[in-house]
Amino acid sequence: MHLDSLSLACWKEETSRSLLPARVQNILHVDPLSFGFELYAGQRYNLLLSADAARPRAVVVPYKLRRGVDAPHPLLLQLRKHLEGARLVGISQPPWERILNFHFETPGARFTLVAEMMGRYSNLVLLDETGTVLEAAKRISLRLNRQRSILPGHPYQLPPLPAGREAPTAVDCAALLSRQNPRQDLAALLSQHVLAVSPTLGREIQHRLEQRGEITPHALRACLDEFFSTSAVFAPALGYDAQNHLTAFAAYPLTHCTRTEPAASLNDALLEYLSHGQAVDAYARARGSVEAHLAAAIGKTEHRAAQMRAQQADPAVIDRLREDGELLLAYQHLVQRGMDSVTVPDYEGNPREIRVEPRVKASENAAHYFQRYEKAKRAAAEMPRRVAKVEAELACLRQLAADLAIATTRPQIDAVYNALAEGGYIRTRAKRPRVQESAPLRFAVAGFTVWVGRSARQNEQVSFKLASPEDTWLHVHDSPGAHVIIQSGGQALPAEVLQFAMQAAAYYSPLRLQGGGAQVDCTLRKYVRRVPGGHPGLVTYSESTSLWVADAAKEPVIAPQP
Repeated sequence: MHLDSLSLACWKEETSRSLLPARVQNILHVDPLSFGFELYAGQRYNLLLSADAARPRAVVVPYKLRRGVDAPHPLLLQLRKHLEGARLVGISQPPWERILNFHFETPGARFTLVAEMMGRYSNLVLLDETGTVLEAAKRISLRLNRQRSILPGHPYQLPPLPAGREAPTAVDCAALLSRQNPRQDLAALLSQHVLAVSPTLGREIQHRLEQRGEITPHALRACLDEFFSTSAVFAPALGYDAQNHLTAFAAYPLTHCTRTEPAASLNDALLEYLSHGQAVDAYARARGSVEAHLAAAIGKTEHRAAQMRAQQADPAVIDRLREDGELLLAYQHLVQRGMDSVTVPDYEGNPREIRVEPRVKASENAAHYFQRYEKAKRAAAEMPRRVAKVEAELACLRQLAADLAIATTRPQIDAVYNALAEGGYIRTRAKRPRVQESAPLRFAVAGFTVWVGRSARQNEQVSFKLASPEDTWLHVHDSPGAHVIIQSGGQALPAEVLQFAMQAAAYYSPLRLQGGGAQVDCTLRKYVRRVPGGHPGLVTYSESTSLWVADAAKEPVIAPQP
């Protein structure tokens, strides 16, 4: 996402008009690099500031922000110490910078919170009225950045201007165009050499010039003035591609996109963009913590499974141990003390070299080979069961990952955490509250009842407690996800019922987060069997028919019954 200088300038103007002045009522640590401010200006507003490298942002969100970090960050402590109860009185922006300065006043002092929205260099820095750093989301020493430090007690400095870039109002357009090489498009040239021109704006300028049929210094100057002159007017917009996917937002119409639509405000445009694949997650920190534990557990279990598969010995290798022992007994007269190997004829008369222990007799060497043979034979017989057990464990972890991916509440996230803790994957004394497992979703569609499980335990309940053998059972193919039951009792199903159940199976699976369609398998419940190993919701099935859902992200439209 390109939250460029123009977008921030537009957001600053809108927010200054609608929000200021405002009183700070509460401050929350939403995730490691994001902080939320509950503000009151005639009504409550929730301001989210994030220095996340992938999506730095300043946005007023329409929901109550939630604490997502348990241990208080030093910046949070300073923010609460100095800014709770303070008044937010102004927002400013240094020229051409992706930086917003939030100015606060208290009865005895003034403070500035600097929000640097600069990709991987993003940061949040609290300053006192002298411009001294009180604390930052990321402390930066000169060892990490030779150009400037951001440490408590040090004076704050603006980021140095990139070398070779000029202000858009002062750039020499003729000299700039002369730098362009045949393999470089104008958009890349502009974003590399002109301050405040992001890749999105570069593409927009190039498209407008191409539409006008001329790329000359005069035309480029006129186009830059459209965006950066003092008379320029903001017109927030959203941009869509040929597949109608939202791909960009900006403070100006995105005519280079297949379709551009006006937005009520830059804040609304940003919220809309974030909601399409990059939604602001109120539980991002809690979810991220569980995701980290899950990833570690899955990685270790996959490694164990791979090691076990690699340890499965070839039967010929095992038989060779027995043969070596038998050949040593048959030709023990050839084995002398001090030898580390002996060559004897094998059963086909071919020479075979056998390693021996120099310090023991031939019969003892043969006994050693027989012991190794018996051990390898027992291990080979036991290994398939052990591999199956680990693979069932891995399938359970992947189902938990699917549960977490579609979890929408904190209890659902905590249920996954507790399942990992019970399985011994999390070694900690801290326990999250025991959550009561919610019931599967129940829908009534054209006279039929449809049950949908949204977790491993719900899947177990749907498939083996609520369903009868002749009911219809659905599940996405080759992926974790919901078990869906149509209580049909062997009756023929209307197309709308089957279509609804297919859509539910696709939607309540991780495939809805990936975009595109999904293959759904359909069979009767009597062909569904539990996977041995005791993990809830893990099944195998047969006699299935493959169906196709065009859009896995489309939510089923029938509301659940109370």
